[in-house]
Amino acid sequence: MHDIYSTVDIFSSLKDVLLQPTVEAVVIATPAETHFILAREALLSSKHVFVEKPMTLTEKDAEELIDLAASRNLILMVGHLLQYHPAFVRLKQIASDGELGRINYIYSHRMTSP
Repeated sequence: MHDIYSTVDIFSSLKDVLLQPTVEAVVIATPAETHFILAREALLSSKHVFVEKPMTLTEKDAEELIDLAASRNLILMVGHLLQYHPAFVRLKQIASDGELGRINYIYSHRMTSP
């Protein structure tokens, strides 16, 4: 596979990735119980972090990551699958504009086209 993507660096460990000065950010997409330790390690290595939700399993751990990112002026972003989807962006806009009146509750289902 490396022959196909010869310009892509391949690393065998997170440690090797975090030691690379050319790597500015990492994505944490692992089982939830590993999110805190991996995100913390990346932030301590001065990398921006995008972590899939849940960011951590405890509020205390989440606060630690938030404080660590802020103290190092790094971006810590949690993956919210549909937050930036055009349909949800539009729904948020029309709700904010008052076009829907008073909203008490919104519920949706993701469905695929036939």
